[in-house]
Amino acid sequence: MSRNQTVQLAPMAVATVVMVAAAALAPSRLAGQGAPTVLYGCYVPNSGTAYRIKADGLPTDCRSKNHVQFTWSLQGPPGPQGVPGPAGIQGVAGPAGPISGRVLVSEPGFANPGTTRVIVVTCPVGTRLMSGGFTKLANSNVDVFYNAPKQLGTDFSDTEWQIGLNNPTAFPQDFRGFAICVSSQ
Repeated sequence: MSRNQTVQLAPMAVATVVMVAAAALAPSRLAGQGAPTVLYGCYVPNSGTAYRIKADGLPTDCRSKNHVQFTWSLQGPPGPQGVPGPAGIQGVAGPAGPISGRVLVSEPGFANPGTTRVIVVTCPVGTRLMSGGFTKLANSNVDVFYNAPKQLGTDFSDTEWQIGLNNPTAFPQDFRGFAICVSSQ
């Protein structure tokens, strides 16, 4: 074939050339993923080539009246909804959520001068012990010897908090024990 001869391309070959040229000339990313970006080009029937127009730095029209203007977009219309896939495998359990059903229970205590006093604060039915403690007067001099879950032999209660104190002073002492309980369900 001589250098000056023209080759007649079959319609399928023309479509392939146009698609390859369009892909090569298209921007590398979708602009903002918004409305489809329309691109303009011209097809040159004699050579089977294509070139872009109507973009920054490019011509606004085809270079010849024999060139065929065409358009394409980077994003086509949405396709039909696909068939749902199979259910996935069960995931790993997540972290524990916030504590629910929290209840603060308190019990007053009173220790006469020179006495030892023990009080037990019990959680309501359907709850279990989370923590506990006591309060006393700011200027009192009582000795606290037990402040923990109630001891049951070698084990501890999961529903009762116990406070034990000694009042070595010559004055009566008020105090208050409390238990923080949470729903056991």
